[in-house]
Amino acid sequence: CLDTQDVTINDKYVGFIRYETYYQGGGYDSHFVAFNTDRDIDRLIDAEVYYSSQAVSGRESSPEFGSVEENQVFLSASEKHEILASNGWFSHWTYEWNEIQSIDEFIASVETENVYNAGIFNVTVETGITEEGYEDLVGKQWVLRFATTDYDVEWKTGGMLTYKYVDKTLVGDVTILRLKFETDGVTYNLGVVDNKQTGSDVPDNFTESHWELANWAKIFFIVVGVVFALLLISPFLPAILSFLWTVVKCIFEGIWWVITAPFKVFSDDD
Repeated sequence: CLDTQDVTINDKYVGFIRYETYYQGGGYDSHFVAFNTDRDIDRLIDAEVYYSSQAVSGRESSPEFGSVEENQVFLSASEKHEILASNGWFSHWTYEWNEIQSIDEFIASVETENVYNAGIFNVTVETGITEEGYEDLVGKQWVLRFATTDYDVEWKTGGMLTYKYVDKTLVGDVTILRLKFETDGVTYNLGVVDNKQTGSDVPDNFTESHWELANWAKIFFIVVGVVFALLLISPFLPAILSFLWTVVKCIFEGIWWVITAPFKVFSDDD
C-alpha cells in the first residue's frame, strides 16, 4: 500500500491583463490563472501549467484562426517579467510582475498610474482591475502568470469601409499540473487535481488616459496672455497708470488720516 498525496484546485478563474503600449497601436496580453486549493499554502515556490494557444488575425468581425498549439510551462516565484511601454515622445515606463503572485501582489501589480510627457501635455495613464474582474478574483489566494502574448490592432480602409484589424492569441484549456509549496516549514512537491478551463476574450483590466497642460506650458500661456493684454491696453496705459496712482494715493492718505486722527483730537483739546 502506497501513501500518495496531491493538491485539489477547488476555486479557479482564468483571465488576462491587457497592457497597452500606445505608440505601437497595441500591446501585450498577460494570461493568468487565479485559484485556491484544499491545502493551507504559506509560500508557493514553483508550478507547472498546461494550456493551448491559437493565433487569430484579420478583421475583428471575421478573423482567420491558426492551428491549435499545446504548451507546458514551468513557473517560478523568483522569475520576473517586464514590458516596456512608451508614448513615442520622450517618456517610457515599465510594467512588471512575478510569475507566481499572491492575490494582493497581483492586484497591486495591475493597479498602476504612470505620467508621461507628450509635447505641451502631461498624460496620466491609469490601469486597474474592472468591477467584473474583482468579482471573479474574490476569495482567490494565488495567481500564476503563465503566458504573455502580443496584441496588435490597426484601423484599415477597404473601399468605402473602415474596419478594425487585429492580431492576437487565444489561450484556453488551462490546467495546473504541479505545485511546489511550503506549509509550516515543510516543502511539498505534489501533482494537482484540476480541470481544463478557458476564460473569456475580454480583459480583466481597464486603461484610462487623462490629458492636461504641462506646467511649463501653463506658465508660457500665462506670460503670453499677460503680454497680449499689455499690448492691447498700451494706448491707454498712461491714463490707466495715472488713475491707479490716484487710487493708491487716496488709499494711503485715508490710512494716514485714520492713524493720525486721534493725535489731532488731543492736540485740539490742549
